[in-house]
Amino acid sequence: MGCVKSSRDIRIQKQTLIEIKTKEEIEQSIGVKNFIKGPKKKFEDNYKLLSKIGKGSFGKVFKVQNKITNKILAIKIIKKSEREEENEELLNEIEIMIKLEHPNIIKIYDYYLDNNNYYIIMEYISGGELYDYINKEKKFSERKTKIIMSQLLHALNYLHSNNIVHRDIKPENILIEKSKLNCPFENELGINLKLIDFGTCHFLHKNDYLTLKVGSPYYIAPEVLKKKYNNKCDIWSAGIIMYILLLGYPPFNGVSQQEISKKIKKGKIDKDTPEWRKISHNAQELLSNMLEKKYEKRYSASQCLNHPFITEVENYPRRRIGNLMMSNILKRIYNFNVKEKFQQAVIAYIVHYLLNNDDIRELENAFMKLDYNRDGKLTYEEIKNGYLKYFGDVNDEKLKEIIYQIDNNYDGFISYEEFIRSSIEYKTLINDNNLKLAFKQFDNDNDGKLSKEEIENIMGNPNDQYIESFFKQMDLNENDGISFNKFKDIMREIFVEKNEKNDICNAIKEFNGIKEIN
Repeated sequence: MGCVKSSRDIRIQKQTLIEIKTKEEIEQSIGVKNFIKGPKKKFEDNYKLLSKIGKGSFGKVFKVQNKITNKILAIKIIKKSEREEENEELLNEIEIMIKLEHPNIIKIYDYYLDNNNYYIIMEYISGGELYDYINKEKKFSERKTKIIMSQLLHALNYLHSNNIVHRDIKPENILIEKSKLNCPFENELGINLKLIDFGTCHFLHKNDYLTLKVGSPYYIAPEVLKKKYNNKCDIWSAGIIMYILLLGYPPFNGVSQQEISKKIKKGKIDKDTPEWRKISHNAQELLSNMLEKKYEKRYSASQCLNHPFITEVENYPRRRIGNLMMSNILKRIYNFNVKEKFQQAVIAYIVHYLLNNDDIRELENAFMKLDYNRDGKLTYEEIKNGYLKYFGDVNDEKLKEIIYQIDNNYDGFISYEEFIRSSIEYKTLINDNNLKLAFKQFDNDNDGKLSKEEIENIMGNPNDQYIESFFKQMDLNENDGISFNKFKDIMREIFVEKNEKNDICNAIKEFNGIKEIN
């Protein structure tokens, strides 16, 4: 079972001021899809199977190592169904997961299939499940609860804004990514949450509802038991997790699943307990709105994120990023001059496949800070407001041109990874090691050069005219291919310092005592 489209065509309901590109440009867009092997190869060609990690609701999970990059990843092996309809649904789920870009959602790298199984390559998260963390800690302070819930709600708001309902939110489906303890941009718990297991997820239009009873005991919403619900079922499940974190036990308990379901259907929280009275008014208020029995009245993910209990997290160390650093990130976006699709594709590969999450932690915080409505993607207005805040003025036309260039998948927004590609420091992105690994990954026949066919594979779906123009522009012969040294030269041309004056800002103003350096 997997993500399934409803009967209507699903479109993200969000206004954008960024110009949408042509159909031809969209078909040739740059993204992770360019590097997906799919059914073309066997996973053993690229990965070494190491050890078993565990067993999920829909398959077994193993640790694997990429044979070229040596990066440790995870592989989920799912047995094919005898029903072709279920296999198609699973493939659809995989395609959806590949497109998801959020720091609190598991990252998918590739997938393979054979006559018996599907093989999904994803991030390896070493910290274990939130479930184990809860069992160890038993009960959490409000400060720790805010940090955990903020990350979970950000992930849910992103999914819901893209018309996806998860339907099985529980601590077992939330992994903990432990980061470097000395990282100044990490939260005080030293963890980052990753939402996983999209086997029950479903596309859902704003005014539609679902009827299939799906979920886990303790966390399933009352309307799911009644078989008529929408994405608010995820908020109920998140509310159950928050309740357990703060009070140390679930709000609806029992000796049998039948007894638990009966209490959930009633949907009445016992607020006359010592544990409930000990938590703050803000915590009580948010919990009451997340565990509202009538889902029509229940808070949305966006409303939860805007509640005072959660907004206080913005002032915690996890979200702390200095004015100088933020302004430098915005400057790098302006100076990101990558119009060549080949360069865009290589950068997309390096960001998605080679960088570690700790390498981009400060950029994650910058992205979150610019994402005013917390839906996991940036609009023109949100980026413009960032420039106005840190520079005082902005050239609208120039800014639109820059954003138009960064929007590699042409959906009218700047996604999380598009932001990372355009704002990361040169030394982190285009270093010798990353270029060697990328070149080796692209050089399928290991002959030390990139052929026309291999370049076409990198590009995903280029037309012949573009490939011919690319070789001519780079002063190359199609039969000779691209050597590693030429590959390095092509990529490093991106960061050649511009001579023209930086005209995106009409005036560079002092902001909180910091003056930008030209």
